[in-house]
Amino acid sequence: MSLVARYLNRPHLLTSFVLLAAVVGLSAIADAGQPVPDSERPQVAVVTVVRGASAEDVEARSAGSSRKKCRRSSRCAGSPR
Repeated sequence: MSLVARYLNRPHLLTSFVLLAAVVGLSAIADAGQPVPDSERPQVAVVTVVRGASAEDVEARSAGSSRKKCRRSSRCAGSPR
């Protein structure tokens, strides 16, 4: 008699094994006591140097194009979702 046939002849035994595995799994998750750690997303720094320009001038020249590119990507930190 095969193993499958034995379990089919005793459905209560199979049900008890499944419930036992579920209880052991749930108790292991509950006893872990440690939440899944937060992962830090990569950050990008863009440095633009224009001699003699003020910070506002540099931002006006460079931030516009990078913000447009960021809006197209869903992975940017400040992009609308």
